[in-house]
Amino acid sequence: MERLIAKLGSEFDLTAAEIADILWLTLIRQQSIEKSVSESREKQNFSEGPQISQLERDETSISGQFEAPKQIPKRLPSAGIFPKNREKSKPKTTPKTTPKTTPKTKSKTRQTESKLKSQPFKVPNAPSIREPLTLIRSLRPLMVKVPSAQEASLDETATAQKIADERIWMPVTTPILEPWLEVALVVEESTSMLIWRRTVLELGKLLKHYGAFRDVRIWGLVSSEGKVGIRPRIGVKLEERSLRSPQELIDPNCRRLVLVVTDCVSSLWRTGAVLPALKVWAESGPMSIVQMLPEWLWVRTALRKVSAVQLYGLTPGMANQQLSVIRQAFWDDSDSKTQASEIKVPILTLEPEMTSIWSQMVVGKGSAPGFIFKSRIETPSEERWAKKRVGEQVSRRGDAETRRRGELKFQPKFRSPSEEYRKTESDLKFTSQQQVQRFRVAASPMARRLAGLLAASPVISLPVIRLIQETILPKSRQVHVAEVLLGSILQPISSPNPSTNPDDIEYRFLDEGIRSILLDSAPATDTVKVLSKYISQQFGKSLEEFIALLRFWQQEQGLKEQIRPFAVVTAEVLKRWGRYRDFIQEVEQYYGSVPVESSTVASIPQLKNFIGSVPPLKTFEFEVKTISFDFPESELQAFEYKVVTIEVEKTGSFGRETKLVLKERQEQSRQFIEELGNGVQLEMVLIPEGTFLMGSPRTEEWHLKSEEPQHQVNIKSFFIGKYPVTKAQWIAVAALPQINRKLYSPSSRLKGEDRPVQRASWYSAVEFCDRLSRHTGREYRLPSEAEWEYAARAGTTTPFHFGETITTDLANYNGNYTYGNGSKGEYRRKTTTVGSFGVANGFGLYDIHGNVWEWCADSWHNNYEGAPDDGRVWIDAEKNLNSHRVLRGGSWFLNPGDCRSACRLDVDPGDANVNLFGFRVVCVSASTL
Repeated sequence: MERLIAKLGSEFDLTAAEIADILWLTLIRQQSIEKSVSESREKQNFSEGPQISQLERDETSISGQFEAPKQIPKRLPSAGIFPKNREKSKPKTTPKTTPKTTPKTKSKTRQTESKLKSQPFKVPNAPSIREPLTLIRSLRPLMVKVPSAQEASLDETATAQKIADERIWMPVTTPILEPWLEVALVVEESTSMLIWRRTVLELGKLLKHYGAFRDVRIWGLVSSEGKVGIRPRIGVKLEERSLRSPQELIDPNCRRLVLVVTDCVSSLWRTGAVLPALKVWAESGPMSIVQMLPEWLWVRTALRKVSAVQLYGLTPGMANQQLSVIRQAFWDDSDSKTQASEIKVPILTLEPEMTSIWSQMVVGKGSAPGFIFKSRIETPSEERWAKKRVGEQVSRRGDAETRRRGELKFQPKFRSPSEEYRKTESDLKFTSQQQVQRFRVAASPMARRLAGLLAASPVISLPVIRLIQETILPKSRQVHVAEVLLGSILQPISSPNPSTNPDDIEYRFLDEGIRSILLDSAPATDTVKVLSKYISQQFGKSLEEFIALLRFWQQEQGLKEQIRPFAVVTAEVLKRWGRYRDFIQEVEQYYGSVPVESSTVASIPQLKNFIGSVPPLKTFEFEVKTISFDFPESELQAFEYKVVTIEVEKTGSFGRETKLVLKERQEQSRQFIEELGNGVQLEMVLIPEGTFLMGSPRTEEWHLKSEEPQHQVNIKSFFIGKYPVTKAQWIAVAALPQINRKLYSPSSRLKGEDRPVQRASWYSAVEFCDRLSRHTGREYRLPSEAEWEYAARAGTTTPFHFGETITTDLANYNGNYTYGNGSKGEYRRKTTTVGSFGVANGFGLYDIHGNVWEWCADSWHNNYEGAPDDGRVWIDAEKNLNSHRVLRGGSWFLNPGDCRSACRLDVDPGDANVNLFGFRVVCVSASTL
């Protein structure tokens, strides 16, 4: 406690009185929270007969109506959603069992199931609400307390005074303070809302645990036999809970806040079936829509047909129908009769900024966005008459331009709604390319990338999606999942219902041609990673082991068609990686080269049942040999190179003068040569595995904080370009088929095909690697920062691989500046031909220092805190695809201090306007025979 008081006083400059107030208020608030939670949990004595799922248990703990916990936690979390002493819930799937079609012996069944039975996914369930504290802070205007009408506490001071004054021994009580509002989360239970169930549960936990409201309960909004009603809890079968009237949520004191959680996509909104319930809640108290989709996606929902307005209240907690309206267009003015039938509904998302604006409106201190719903949905004929009336009103205003727009032409014959929107079957058919194009036009970049990675998974479900998010797309959010699942490229294999566990729903592509198109747009390394992760999680097998099993199963009679989906999808993914050519040829020989059909993909989940009936695998011995790369050892060529080190010698009287001494030695290494066509070659040098100290010490001249702390990194063997990519190599690869973006001709005015390419953005460098990978069948990419620095140092620990200093006789940089004991030299003001200095570092790499900056694959980090120690590419989970990337090595334009082995530069990945940016490539492809 003394340390806490000292810390508060020293860092925040608080007085003793202020610190005492903070501690007192914290204690009072904690007691209030524990009391409210304890009392609400004491009332939970209702238990269900059948066992409920973990997802339902989470919801039950929020609603406070259906199940009493075994014990009350001693301490509640001060922030966030989950208590510290409790692990976050993980999705659990129960393996499905179906009757076996062929009887098996007991020994065979046990042996097969023990080896091949699939396992449930164990995927970390990252919180859907990523900034819970910020979201709660935005609700502060609602966190007020009012005197309770039911509970009171003893006022000891007033009681003592009353006894002293009146000689009457009677206690004096005062109402206790309690939270002003209670919350009813009314969650629409449509199929599109299943993917948001985890987010809803997290929201309920957040509101419940923070203690800002009297009570938080979850209700389901469902439709049965044409009637819309509510029921306690979500995710239960309709027959287990009878529907209740929406009027049950009416609070005479207007202290219940109704939040309708929805995406406004289902037929309840399109047909207007939900409007009577909205009207009941809007007339009785504050009610709002919590829209799960971001605002830019609202045009794809039923909200596009209603009027957007600004709503504001004059007093706290006003019923919706008492809110004032600011209409966004003058022709939206309605007569009093029409306004009386309108339903005013504020809207918010789970973004803190929008939630804060909405909270201020609820307490009567501002305006918030909302929508005006009409009490019923107009038919197409009524809509046209309404537009005609608007045109006539606008015409009467006398504005010629507006009058011209108001002259609406209508068909003389009105058609019924069914005739109005009826489309022929041919109108609804699109090619695979058209389906993908429609999705890409409306989807965000992150959703497009997620769709491409999903194409690499034989089975598509929420656990698979979470696996991809966790391992490859940590920046993605649930809204990107919604974009993909609602983007008209996927559909559920079987029709789900509100009681379905979202994790049990499996999806397939509308047309399996979509899978091939999406795979073409995704990096091959990422799609193979998705496939490998899925196989590892689902079957406990490596990719190589799974391919061996597929080959075995293909030889068994009666199993060919059952494993077809997995074999074809696996081959489709590996084909773009350029690996396992024999397996791909076998699959095409067995099944043909066409993509797997949708009807066959629907049987993919049946592999779980099929695995249990596979005959016992025969035991045999084989030797596994791992080689470093895809080509035989004979393709590696030895080459010699000259290495120069700079030593500083003291000369003159008393050693006051210095002299640079260049010492040469001959070294030998190995490389392979990639033929790019037209005589253009790419030389890739073998870098041996090893360990080095990454970063620079604080004593190094020009040291920056971004280069610390120094840390040891273990590097595996890889190949890297002997030189930066040249213009000739760029032109050769740019002529290859496009993958994600165009590659333009070098824009530098300087001539010379053997000079480094300039004005290359990070995106263009990645495209270069992708095209090269597809063309050669090997995996090319940009180096990680660790790989680049390890290759640049080549076993040295000095600022340059030359030593403690550098000279323009050995590198191309701004010679007007010096480093250490070096001297000034030539400033060439342009790039030089790669390798023109005739000297390399210890690994045989040229032009490491100067000439052009070289892109790395990593996201920019301000320092090495938390950096990986295995040399892998370091992508920050908190940064998006447009985050700054890293450049290394300096350039011809900069001083020698920026050319050090440890120097780092952060630049926008799309920047291609500076003629200083180039790159060299890395080849890391490995195989197991």
